[in-house]
Amino acid sequence: MKSCRMLSRVLIVLALLASAREASAQQAVYVQKMHNYVQTNASSTGDDTSASATWQFKVHMDSTVTGPLAFHLPDGSLGGAVTLNNGDGSNYGFSQSFTTQTALDAAYPNGNYTETFSGHTYTVPLTGTGLYPSAPVGTVTQTGSSQPTWQAGSGGYSGTVTVDPTKAVTIQFSLTDSGPTANHTHMDINVQSVDNSGSNYYNSASTSDFSTTTLSMTIPANAMTYGATYTVDLENDYGVNLDQTTAPPFILVGLFASHTAFRLQAGAATAPSIQSQSPQPLNQTVAIGSSVTFQVNASGTAVLTYQWNKNGVQIGGATQSSYTIGSVGSNNAGNYTCTVSNTAGLATSSAWTLTVTTNSAPSFTMQPVSVTVTPGGTAAFTVGVGGSPTPTLQWSRNGSLISGANGSLLVVSNAGPSNIGNYTCTATNSSGTVPSATATLSTQATATPGRMINLSVNAKVNPSQGISNLTMGFVTGGSGTSGSQSLLIRAGGPALIPYVGNTVLVDPELKVFDSAQVQIASNAGWGTPSSNVALVNAAQANTGAGLVYANTASLDSAVVLSLAASPGYTVQVDGKNGDAGTTLAEVYDNTPANTYTLATPRLVNLSCRITVPANGSLTDGFIINGSTAKTVLIRAIGPGLTQFGVSGAMSDPVLTVYNGSTVIASNSGWGGDPQLSAALTVAQAQPNPPQAKDCVVLLTLAPGSYTAVATSSSGASGNVLVDIYEIQ
Repeated sequence: MKSCRMLSRVLIVLALLASAREASAQQAVYVQKMHNYVQTNASSTGDDTSASATWQFKVHMDSTVTGPLAFHLPDGSLGGAVTLNNGDGSNYGFSQSFTTQTALDAAYPNGNYTETFSGHTYTVPLTGTGLYPSAPVGTVTQTGSSQPTWQAGSGGYSGTVTVDPTKAVTIQFSLTDSGPTANHTHMDINVQSVDNSGSNYYNSASTSDFSTTTLSMTIPANAMTYGATYTVDLENDYGVNLDQTTAPPFILVGLFASHTAFRLQAGAATAPSIQSQSPQPLNQTVAIGSSVTFQVNASGTAVLTYQWNKNGVQIGGATQSSYTIGSVGSNNAGNYTCTVSNTAGLATSSAWTLTVTTNSAPSFTMQPVSVTVTPGGTAAFTVGVGGSPTPTLQWSRNGSLISGANGSLLVVSNAGPSNIGNYTCTATNSSGTVPSATATLSTQATATPGRMINLSVNAKVNPSQGISNLTMGFVTGGSGTSGSQSLLIRAGGPALIPYVGNTVLVDPELKVFDSAQVQIASNAGWGTPSSNVALVNAAQANTGAGLVYANTASLDSAVVLSLAASPGYTVQVDGKNGDAGTTLAEVYDNTPANTYTLATPRLVNLSCRITVPANGSLTDGFIINGSTAKTVLIRAIGPGLTQFGVSGAMSDPVLTVYNGSTVIASNSGWGGDPQLSAALTVAQAQPNPPQAKDCVVLLTLAPGSYTAVATSSSGASGNVLVDIYEIQ
């Protein structure tokens, strides 16, 4: 610690005397006694015995003095030789170290010392008792919640405090003594790299009235060298008998000082690590003229530098954490990586493969389909289109443009003479214009319009995963209807074995509730009671139900009910003995053949909410019967469930609609289409509007069998609601 103290001495005294008036024109001549300490931990100090330098005596003369030079003790005897370059740069002086104060005072007692220089002899008083300041105790803090840690020193050696060099580090100490009020005080902090590999830092403060009692110094973040060791010197000086007038331009002063040293250890750097990179997937295909941005997120305790590369060659100027190509050209195709480095090492990202496509003319991936609906009904035409850049769309009727009809969905309401005809959609981009196939909208008045005659839900019940039952809601009724509707309601388990194997729910118990949640029917084995068998067999024959229940001893369940039009009914299926497995809940329109009229209640809505397991799905089925097409609104709601207090909602649902094995519609975010908003209002579907990632499709479907399947795009588990509404 001794060399650091000697190196800082001139700075200390000059800063002390700088507070005196007219100090800018004066130079320092001083005699000093110092008590040296080491700080061993966050709050304790002890004598510095590491270099037998617990106590020190020092004489200093400014470099501007002229000879002959001499120094005398209070008894008149000649002191040590005053020489040049004695640890203080170009200044004159000498110093001597002692292990005890007794030895120091014996060699250099308090009293009036004399110094001869520039042809004159001057007196420098070093008098008084009890004037050594208390040992400075440093406090070290850094920005952030994590604070430095101390490693205690012992045996006269200083402690070491380890800091994070990525944070700003503040060193502070306070003057705790009242001091001789008529004289000066000086406080000093000096931080110096042990091996001179890092920057040095210095701060001081002086006052003649002891108003300055706290001194601090902040080392900026990332200013220290990682892994380097620094010596911290803290010093309190009391200046007694300050004389600014006897020997101008020199200031004469006697000093009593206390000095504390400890070590500051800058934490070692850690090599970079790539935490994430975007976009994903790593294979990116973009069209000419589009924009692409690559981004890496890296960690590391030393300052990070970035270098982007294409096909292994550095890209000039690409030295940020992201790299953007504003307008992609064919020459931009290739493999891109980012190398992140610091003083501890480097890391390279996985490679993105950028494929650049040339512009392509529009092409229809899904054509609009001709439909026949009842007069006053609703028809929905849908197209799918590809091309680069993305084409714009324009619908036409009988060759005339339809104002504002520029989306992939076109909804025609209140079908009649003013809007039946031939519809086409034209797709346009810079590579061309392509018309879709023609879809004809026609109307047909009929006593058997298209309607839903079957609703079903296929899912897995698993109490251990929180899925204690399958719950399906349905509504019977419809505009202009009255009376009751005969329904066959089934819960399949063993009957499904030929199709899904032995993973079925072996003992499905069926319960039916009205809109007030009052149980109105139940069954656990369709063969019981015996009177149920004839009703179920007749209903299966009348409805043409698939998977005909033939074995009356099976544990599949079924009931036949006549239900009045209602806000809704609920079907609940669970394992009678709490077991798990796949089940199929079904509701069939059991209206007797040839008796259906426009006033007969019909199935108008199906809904089911369940927790879908990871990589699982929820499947709703429905059958449309009649002589015309039927328009239905189908939803898969995940994020929108949260506003109803449902926890664990699926965040990324995907809705896919099938006719047999053919995909006829898919959606992974409804996009806020105002036509869909209007249909949601007509259906009185909640929530309205859904969240952006909820799924909604509007389809006009010919008679046939359909399924709507909800999955998670990421394969995650979550609560999801699938519902189907008829749209008149």
